[in-house]
Amino acid sequence: MLSHIGLVSLATMAMMAVDVSVEPEERLYQHVVRFTLTVALCVWMYRGSPIARWIAIVFFGAAGLLGLINFLSGSFAAFVLGLCSAAYLSFAIVDATSSEAKVFLHQQRTPVTEKGAL
Repeated sequence: MLSHIGLVSLATMAMMAVDVSVEPEERLYQHVVRFTLTVALCVWMYRGSPIARWIAIVFFGAAGLLGLINFLSGSFAAFVLGLCSAAYLSFAIVDATSSEAKVFLHQQRTPVTEKGAL
């Protein structure tokens, strides 16, 4: 789970860098807000929220599919964005289908006393 969250964060930063290199500072504020919301959603999901899990599946899945369409344009920026979109899509697919992810998120919601702690 942490590796996928890191991959999504890295993909978001890469998309920011590519877009800022093409359009310097015109949309920097938008990218900072998007990155902050992405990290907040990932933290919320890491804490075990089923609502955050489904929000992430829908948003990252849609972003992944739409981003892969840009991949067909053939430019270097589209290539980088396509790789980032693939990261988003893989996150959504794994999160939606992995039983290990479901168990992990359930364990995150379970209080420490129920996990066998002192």
